[in-house]
Amino acid sequence: MIRIKNGQPHSAYPLPMSSPRQRYEKDQKELIDLLRQVQDAKENGPDGALRAFSAFRVKLERLILYEESILFPRFDRTKGLLREGPTAVMRVEHRQIRILLNEIEEKLLKGDLKTDAEQIVLFEILRAHQQQERIVVSPMIDRPPD
Repeated sequence: MIRIKNGQPHSAYPLPMSSPRQRYEKDQKELIDLLRQVQDAKENGPDGALRAFSAFRVKLERLILYEESILFPRFDRTKGLLREGPTAVMRVEHRQIRILLNEIEEKLLKGDLKTDAEQIVLFEILRAHQQQERIVVSPMIDRPPD
């Protein structure tokens, strides 16, 4: 049912919540945007770059925690995998990502804005990593647990 509220159409029923998978994939897209914002923020100096980087890192670390503590173990149990398969590769990529995060943060804390090389590598790892997750792991997010 549609009602008019303040001169605008308004649904009497709340819009459906996005699915967990939609939220997860939205978070992944936001990460890429936040990484681009880090690059843009470098024009405002080290403090602005560090603030943007911190926002990016917090979101990325939260997503990695979700993947490693909930999503990957569930995938591994469902597929009967132990320390092998696609999630093992993704965990290695998480370690590579954290190394790059530390390198970028160290430079920014010192006021060094020359992080382009690290950011390019990070972007490429994230892009490939997210693509793999979309194909292999994220389809099971909306399924009920076993």
